[in-house]
Amino acid sequence: MKRSATVAAKLSRGALLLTGLAILLWSGLEDSDAAAVTALGGLSAISLTLLLMARLSAGRRVKSGHTALAGALAGALASLCAAALMLFKNLRHAHIFPDYPAEMLLAVLERLPIWTIAGSLAGLGIGLLLVSRLGDSDRRAIASKQASSATSKTKLKFNHRGHREQREMRLIRDFAAFCRKIF
Repeated sequence: MKRSATVAAKLSRGALLLTGLAILLWSGLEDSDAAAVTALGGLSAISLTLLLMARLSAGRRVKSGHTALAGALAGALASLCAAALMLFKNLRHAHIFPDYPAEMLLAVLERLPIWTIAGSLAGLGIGLLLVSRLGDSDRRAIASKQASSATSKTKLKFNHRGHREQREMRLIRDFAAFCRKIF
């Protein structure tokens, strides 16, 4: 029996397909602009990271620590994908003077640590945003359960604000531990 794909997997595959189409159209152009290849490298890195996250987190709840790691992966992949695209175009066109000289390839690879840190911070921001959004929906779901249940009045009420602050502090501690491991 074939397993049906989730919405996230379908969207990530669509993003990867559109990225491939954009790379195909870009590779035919006689262009040596670093902005275009960097944007395509970032787009392909995000598409690959979304595909990986969709496969790894199928049916599971994604935590903000996971989004920080996914952001770090996307940042590192952006540099690697941009360098690979530059090399691909140099090899495809095979000019005497390459579109992207070796110094430009190395300059993109030198930015790998900075882009990794920027990606992890962006991923952490997205994760914290998701936590705050999910916290609101959890609060609404609990409130509706309390209103519908007559026995819920006698149960101990859950302190949502304190719980959210504890989750945020735990996320900050996890990110600090992650940064200490890297540096």
